[in-house]
Amino acid sequence: MDAAGPEPRALAKSMGFTLWLDGQQAWAAGTYEYRPFGVAVISCTDLFRPRDFRRDRTIPAAPASAFTGYFASLEAVNQYLKVERATSPKRERRGRKTKSDRLRSP
Repeated sequence: MDAAGPEPRALAKSMGFTLWLDGQQAWAAGTYEYRPFGVAVISCTDLFRPRDFRRDRTIPAAPASAFTGYFASLEAVNQYLKVERATSPKRERRGRKTKSDRLRSP
């Protein structure tokens, strides 16, 4: 530990889960009872499940993501994602246009 504080990886081991948001993806790294739980990546519209985590997956060395914080449990991570979705602006719908969409389009 230096004057700036403990290393993020050291804190992640004591805290449980670390979350990064990267555009449309959410990355989480976690430990379970001080053992590596693995890393998971999901869509920001989804929620993390224990089966999403793989010990052989690693977080990108220089992620273009924004470090979000440390969480004590997977439930706390998912609650944060739910709140984040509810407070963020709605994204434009993608996919096939409906008949009413086609009538409004120029």
